[in-house]
Amino acid sequence: MSKYNGITDDTYKRFLIDAGAVYIGFTSPSNLGTLLGATRGGNSFVIETEIKNMQVDGAPGRVKGDARIVKSNASMKIKLVEITTAALLLALPGATSAAFPVAPGTATHDQIKRALTIALADYKTAVALVGEVAGQTDPMIFVIKNVLATGGIEIGATDGEEATIEITLNAYYDPAALTDEPWEILRPKEAA
Repeated sequence: MSKYNGITDDTYKRFLIDAGAVYIGFTSPSNLGTLLGATRGGNSFVIETEIKNMQVDGAPGRVKGDARIVKSNASMKIKLVEITTAALLLALPGATSAAFPVAPGTATHDQIKRALTIALADYKTAVALVGEVAGQTDPMIFVIKNVLATGGIEIGATDGEEATIEITLNAYYDPAALTDEPWEILRPKEAA
């Protein structure tokens, strides 16, 4: 056993545990939105950042203060085992659903289809991945804003297993606030 480690009395109260749950329409910790459905295989929240070092003649390498963020993209990957109409519409931006067949009182299915158009209304205001923090009452919440799924869908169905769909959700900048990155992390405060 190493005598040098980072373990404290609070260590096991700071773990983010399990896969979490995905909510559409998040507004606050007291209003998470609508639960999307059960997942399998885990979920992920990613922030990709491109930093440029502004090099100048005479500098032997990177210089403190020469870094600037030139690109930042936030996304989530979710793996749904619950394949609902809402999940399919989320995965296929611009898609709509209608009763099928259309004759009144005979509908047996939701017919999902789309034209090659994405409207502003197709962007979800906010999607949250909500997870339990060991030793905390409140969850940790990872939020992406102005959300649109990209990449389409692939349904993996095999004998003896339940089908899943993986959806990649991307955050988009608000054109009125291009310096505000379209994501946030809400971490519960620790007891003093």
